[in-house]
Amino acid sequence: MNTPPNPELDALREWLRFAVPLRSAELLQQHTPGQLATVLPELARSAGVQLGHNGDALIFTPRTSRQRARTATAAADLATGLAAAALMAGPAGINVLGLHFAPEPPN
Repeated sequence: MNTPPNPELDALREWLRFAVPLRSAELLQQHTPGQLATVLPELARSAGVQLGHNGDALIFTPRTSRQRARTATAAADLATGLAAAALMAGPAGINVLGLHFAPEPPN
């Protein structure tokens, strides 16, 4: 079955390709491995709660500055939650919206 093109979903995927690895790198830089064991589950939980409250902002085109701010916050929460989940999953990573996210191997 062929699905019709969805420019909005394509834009979200493109943004996630950039944002999730960047957020993962930030988390790895900001926390020690011992801290990550505690921080990542809390970040994932918090991001899920926030997306539950504001995730609809990702669906609709923002028209006001307040709506744009809410959309930006929801997008950041999505990137944080996916980054935390990918880091917790380890080398296997996670698959979301046809994208794969996994921790980068250490240099």
